[in-house]
Amino acid sequence: MAVHSKQGPEAQLEQTILEPEAKAVQSNQDPEVQAVQCNLEPEAMAVQSKLEPEAQAVQFNLEPEAQAVLFKLEFEAQAVQSSLEPEAQAVQSNLEPEAQAVQSSLEPEAQAVQSNLEPEAQAVQSKLEPDAQAVQSNLEPDAQTVQSNLEPEAQAMQNKLEPEAQTVQFNLEPEARAG
Repeated sequence: MAVHSKQGPEAQLEQTILEPEAKAVQSNQDPEVQAVQCNLEPEAMAVQSKLEPEAQAVQFNLEPEAQAVLFKLEFEAQAVQSSLEPEAQAVQSNLEPEAQAVQSSLEPEAQAVQSNLEPEAQAVQSKLEPDAQAVQSNLEPDAQTVQSNLEPEAQAMQNKLEPEAQTVQFNLEPEARAG
């Protein structure tokens, strides 16, 4: 199948990616399809040759218009930005003192709340630490006992399942090779 080649590294990359797929598709096609393709290829090349100059002419005619539109939009965007900047600065200037006043009024309250809560938090932590250690000390022997009781059962279960797993694997291997 003839592929119209573009120029440049992007086109080469595209061709490198698509060539194996195109060859695979082509090799799977019926002889009838290949015959139709052989008949159509010269027509397609002729149409492409005819359309390429027209497409280039259209592109050449549209480029100045596109650049003019782009230039006009850039100019308008700059005008809008220039008109909004003083307003934005005025708003920021008006809000800064208010924000600082709010922050200044809240800081002492926040520090007072923190100062009041710190001793309570430390008292709660001091009260809970011995309980947590006692619970941990009480649970450790139980956990070790449970682990000791379960280990033989787990080993027995593993010993029981290993031959079954090997049998299943042995039975599946011929099917896997056949598939």
